[in-house]
Amino acid sequence: MKRLKDICSFVYNKNIQISILVLITLNAVSLGLETNKSLTPSFLFALEIFDNFALYVYVLELTLKHIASGFKFWKNGWNIFDFFVVVIAFVPAGSSMSVLRGFRILRVLRLLSSIQALRSIILGLFKSLPSIGWLSLLMMIVFYMFAVMGTNFFGEKFREFFGTLGKSSYTLFQTMTLESWSMGIARPIAAQYQYAYLYFVTFIMINTFIMLNLFVGIIVNAMGNTQDNNCEESSQVDEQLEEDESKSNESDIHEQIILLRKQIVKLEEQYSKTILKETQPKKAQIKQ
Repeated sequence: MKRLKDICSFVYNKNIQISILVLITLNAVSLGLETNKSLTPSFLFALEIFDNFALYVYVLELTLKHIASGFKFWKNGWNIFDFFVVVIAFVPAGSSMSVLRGFRILRVLRLLSSIQALRSIILGLFKSLPSIGWLSLLMMIVFYMFAVMGTNFFGEKFREFFGTLGKSSYTLFQTMTLESWSMGIARPIAAQYQYAYLYFVTFIMINTFIMLNLFVGIIVNAMGNTQDNNCEESSQVDEQLEEDESKSNESDIHEQIILLRKQIVKLEEQYSKTILKETQPKKAQIKQ
């Protein structure tokens, strides 16, 4: 079993992984070409064959990784992600869940698990989710406050924008994106309400400039921590490799010393035997 694991571990070879990356990229291009209905049937058939070939290569890769890693395969979240991305492609086309076959393009996401830089970005995003959740809650509270105020302030004359709480929230979202907020929303309201600009400017300052920059800061900080952790892990791996190498060198030297001692013992035995052979005839002559 151990020998089988060693044989299958070739799948982690750098050249093999580069070949898989190229195949994923080509497969993404082929899936995009399949959407072009003006292609000839023969070319579409060739694309379908290539798509199936890529799928079976993915299955073979995951199988070899599972054999090489054993149960540790399922402890890696990226392996589980790759597994589900590949499994989706096996949904029968005629079943009630055939719509899932449209998600075959999700195989492109395997690039995320294959490229270290992309993995660091995704891990940084996941680590920032708790802080982003709390910041989103704060943003929703501010949104709700301004929506209630906007409905009370401008709802009577501008029912299209602030007639209800839902309409006010949608108007504020458009204002936050800075999409036609000045000419389309703020200026007509400011023509009727003298101090309306204070409402819009304050909302934009809080939600667009402060909150969104806080989002960016949280994500950048999380990515920086992820890169630092990766550097520490890589240095620890290097130290472990050096330690293992030194231990292996020490064990090799120890084995060589043992072999030399065995050879010395054999030479001593051979030497003693030759001496006995030479002394025995001399003793026989002396006795005569």
